[in-house]
Amino acid sequence: MVKKKVAFVHYLPIEYYPPVTNFIHVVSAKSNLHLQIFTTHNAKNRNIFVTRNSKICRTFSTAYAPNNWVRLLGYFLFNALTFLRLCWFNPSVVLYYESYSALPVYWYFKLFGKNKKLWMHAHEYFNAERYNAGMKTVKFYHTLEVNYLYRKATGLSQTNDKRAELFLSDYPFIPKDKVHVVPNYPPLNWFKHDPGLKIQSPLKVVYMGSLSIKNTFITEFCEWVLTQKEKVVFDIYAYNIEKETRNYLESLASSQVRFFEKGVEYEKIPEILSQYNVGLILYKNFNVNFQYNETNKLFEYLVCGLDVWYSSEMEGPDRHKTKNTYPKVVKTDFSTMNLFDLKTVINHEDCSYRPFHFECESVYEELLSKLLN
Repeated sequence: MVKKKVAFVHYLPIEYYPPVTNFIHVVSAKSNLHLQIFTTHNAKNRNIFVTRNSKICRTFSTAYAPNNWVRLLGYFLFNALTFLRLCWFNPSVVLYYESYSALPVYWYFKLFGKNKKLWMHAHEYFNAERYNAGMKTVKFYHTLEVNYLYRKATGLSQTNDKRAELFLSDYPFIPKDKVHVVPNYPPLNWFKHDPGLKIQSPLKVVYMGSLSIKNTFITEFCEWVLTQKEKVVFDIYAYNIEKETRNYLESLASSQVRFFEKGVEYEKIPEILSQYNVGLILYKNFNVNFQYNETNKLFEYLVCGLDVWYSSEMEGPDRHKTKNTYPKVVKTDFSTMNLFDLKTVINHEDCSYRPFHFECESVYEELLSKLLN
């Protein structure tokens, strides 16, 4: 049997992006497909991702490049080697992720793209303001997308309806039926069939994910926790963290706020979350992307049975807000925690249990069908 060749091009290390590795698992389970992934080396001590029926080709990461020259060399090697590897592999279907990954795909389709299928997926929403404020190389790659790749692509996808709407508004030449929504759901086996840890004292609250003082309400929430004495324990799992934020958390030296700087490996998240009552989403509205963000953590917390408190500056999670059911999804003004009514928010007595069903397998099976057919 001749296997159909599929390529994923993802400049940033795939270990940092669970939606990518979840999709790879779905694709690699198909015996009629031959998958190759083109990415960079994982530089943040995450477990190296492996899967069956797939080959992962890497170049070195520029995450800790000592200067701009080394960083430029890293970009050149990724683009050049990925282009050559694409030519050698000769896939009939290519999925690339965001503008960072566009250049080798552009040249592959320009030279050898006849009768081949192309798809672009965006983890985040980038508007003109973000491109203008970002790296010049990425802005250049994006001009290639606008002038060629978006037009060539069979499909383009965003993670939620609002981001897809904004994307279509930015590029009115793209037909509406070409843009799809591919949400960041966790695997089916994460789903918790009974309510989460019973609310008790102390309340156990958790935050997982990237963290910075500038872009989140981490200082405001920590200060509130410290005023609660023994009523609240707050645990933070974050391996992607700025030095200023790390120093702040370490300076607290409190048994009420605990910081785990190695984070959590993705497959262990359900086990860890089972120990908590509430999961936090602390992002500030520092750009449109975060205003309409439905972060992975929203779905991960909910399928594991936790209540979710999310920032009032975000609109993405609004459609999941609850009323008289739990797990609760509560919009929270973290800038005025002195007014926060903890007793009411954690009360489940007048609520019925309504589990959240989110699972990535059906989402990625549908996307794969669109890619192949």
